[in-house]
Amino acid sequence: MDSSAILDVLTPLVPGAALRVTADGEYIEANPALIRMLDYPPREMLGQVHARNYFVSPKDRDRFHRTLREQSVVLGFESEIRTGTGRVIRVRNTARVHRG
Repeated sequence: MDSSAILDVLTPLVPGAALRVTADGEYIEANPALIRMLDYPPREMLGQVHARNYFVSPKDRDRFHRTLREQSVVLGFESEIRTGTGRVIRVRNTARVHRG
């Protein structure tokens, strides 16, 4: 089983928010915890919403993407994001680039 297939099986089971997005910010997969946290219906979330639009602060968004681009990993990045209902929440992101 390749790593993508393993993620397909495990992502829905993770109790915290988990997602996979393209380099452009398009959602490939979002688990139920993330969909609840961001106040979006699942169908609207996937394919219609871009992850890059969530950051409240453009400076945070740029810093997050710059770090991910330069280091291929971001650990414990704290920022505020806006949910689908407009609510602002504080989150801690950990992300890595998967190439292949």
